[in-house]
Amino acid sequence: MRRLLSSTLLVTGFSFLGVVLQFALQVVLASKFGAGQEMDAYLAATAIPTWISSVYVGALGFAYLPVFVERLTSGRVREAWGMTSRLFDLTVLALGLVSLSGISLAGQIMHLTAPGFAPGMLLLSASLARILWAAIPFTGAATLFAALYQSQNRFGWPAAGPLLNYATANSASMRSG
Repeated sequence: MRRLLSSTLLVTGFSFLGVVLQFALQVVLASKFGAGQEMDAYLAATAIPTWISSVYVGALGFAYLPVFVERLTSGRVREAWGMTSRLFDLTVLALGLVSLSGISLAGQIMHLTAPGFAPGMLLLSASLARILWAAIPFTGAATLFAALYQSQNRFGWPAAGPLLNYATANSASMRSG
């Protein structure tokens, strides 16, 4: 019970810090860009890559983790890790192909998802989207590793991971502009 409480407090603390840092990032972005074209381009560029990452995270939590833990607890350790190895390969391959497709088709995707943008805005949005599409396989791999840590009752590093993302983005936002 004590371990559960300490793990819960650890994850809650990191989650709270993540929300604070995410809020700070939004404040910095709003102060730098306001409600202008650059911010619109950024928000349009993030929509689909963020959605794809969220779908993967959800699928991993609902489909993979319970099966992995069940195999581990029933003594089928080799089978559990073999499944994980195949899933990692499939994750990198599938999300890599999705990423390459998104990078290649960023202009067309932005034209479909932001049809009211002027040509210059579409170019800016597509440029930003290419960067975000490139991150998808890394997000998928990091998510799988975090899930593996959590399945081993290790919650600190997976809970702290998003803080690094927010802190890095916040630091980069403060240096630019």
